[in-house]
Amino acid sequence: MRSLYIIAIMGVPVLADVADVTEHDDAIYELSAILVVLPLFEKLEQEDVIKSTIVGPTFGQSEMPSAELTELAESEIMIERFLKRLKSYVTESSFTVASFTSDINTLKTDFAEIAEIVSQAKPSKTVWKMLELCTKNLSTMIEASELLRHYIRINAPGNRLLYKAIELNVRILTLQNSEGQLDFKVATNPDKVLRYLRSLYFWNSRLKQVVGVRFGTRRVFGTYYGRAAAMLKNLRNQIPKDDAFFLKVMCLERCRPS
Repeated sequence: MRSLYIIAIMGVPVLADVADVTEHDDAIYELSAILVVLPLFEKLEQEDVIKSTIVGPTFGQSEMPSAELTELAESEIMIERFLKRLKSYVTESSFTVASFTSDINTLKTDFAEIAEIVSQAKPSKTVWKMLELCTKNLSTMIEASELLRHYIRINAPGNRLLYKAIELNVRILTLQNSEGQLDFKVATNPDKVLRYLRSLYFWNSRLKQVVGVRFGTRRVFGTYYGRAAAMLKNLRNQIPKDDAFFLKVMCLERCRPS
């Protein structure tokens, strides 16, 4: 049976397989990961809530006692509220790093409490995925806030473009619903996906033209460029393919770097 744990990376509880735990390495700004393995899911594994992959309880919801159904519903509500809370730190044009940084400790504490409550509620597969998304989003925002506070202080060639690429990784998170899919309830989200991709391609092209960019800066840019591009392409694939969409994609592909 595969062992899943909550580990603390930079103080953030993260769902992970121990085999996947690696040390975060950054040539410009070292964000060393402090890995504290907490076998909080051991009890759940014994109850067959977690098997070879993350799955829900072995019984259907229709067979669950009403009290457990209530716990599941409350778990979903708590996670959805926390995801909305994370989105509140992102405006239409930026990630409010200062505000987020001042609240980091509170966010970590609140999320740890939510993770503990959910782990005891015999969560369904859907709730597990929501909790994983919550973990990923919080970790991404903490990592980005550390890097952005570092690069904003250094006026070096290419740093402004790097800042934009890192920040975009956070802004993309607001396009997703609580299941990690493109949120179509926000009518402008499909257009934002294409607009963000176009901006990303443009920044990459611009960075290639900037003289004096350090190797480390280009390497870190490449990392966050790749992450953002992968997320955006995944969201783009979820957009219905009508004629207008294909026209926009054709225009976008002309901007894509070779």
